[in-house]
Amino acid sequence: FVLPTLGGVFIISSLIGVLSNVVQSKMEDLRKGRSLVLEQNHSVILGWSPQVFTVISELVAANANQRDPCVVILGERDKVAMEAEIRDAVGKTGRTRVVCRSGSPIVLGDLDLVGLDTARAIIVLSPPGDDPDSSAIKTVLAITNRPGRKAEPHHIVAEIADPRNLEAARLVGREEVEIVLTGDLISRIIAQTCRQSGLSVVYQELLDFGGDEIYFKEEPALVGKTFGEAVLGFEDSAVMGLCSAAGPRLNPPMDTVLKPGDQLIAVSADDDTIRLGGPGAAA
Repeated sequence: FVLPTLGGVFIISSLIGVLSNVVQSKMEDLRKGRSLVLEQNHSVILGWSPQVFTVISELVAANANQRDPCVVILGERDKVAMEAEIRDAVGKTGRTRVVCRSGSPIVLGDLDLVGLDTARAIIVLSPPGDDPDSSAIKTVLAITNRPGRKAEPHHIVAEIADPRNLEAARLVGREEVEIVLTGDLISRIIAQTCRQSGLSVVYQELLDFGGDEIYFKEEPALVGKTFGEAVLGFEDSAVMGLCSAAGPRLNPPMDTVLKPGDQLIAVSADDDTIRLGGPGAAA
């Protein structure tokens, strides 16, 4: 009986050792930020720059009326260090969960960690350095050409600093990417603000998620009606334009007829406050 007993002890000890190593390896992956993110309808931020804290703060404000929102960040930093910096710079994030993963946005294996195919939006930040656009364009290229990616287009927003790189970014991103030319945009806002005192307050009110913001909303009940009727169809929101297949237009002719798929451009307190209720909503 001694030998079988010793054999059983040896086998059990081996199993415990194997299980312990597996658990320890998984815990190490979690600490390093190398585990898969299993989220749905989340926002993904690719890259780490000083702008990441502002982006997170705005997403937290935007998600205040959402259920179990999540923001996932992939950066070439230590996971614990990223979480500490976000905690210090952003503070409490309310109901929004912030998940950090360590990796490079231009490495396909690292992109697979953050659940791009189930994300509602992907934000590509330009890293600090002499050639930030190169990294942003490579990241967009990696996203759009990932093997086994979903067939539906992604919603990608990419930050580009140099106008000379604009066409290259659009070429690799095709219809899936929206380019924000940060330097040019800020210069235009500065030029307009210096000519009109107080305009910066208007931009601040409309472009952040505090107070009222600009939203795009499709309203099937208004299909076949004119833009003038749509303007009168909302009591708690101000309709300012129309986004059709041809692109967005502010203040189009009042006799413009809304077609299926057209979206209204409205200023409202939140995306769920754009509700029909004015005289233009009547049949």
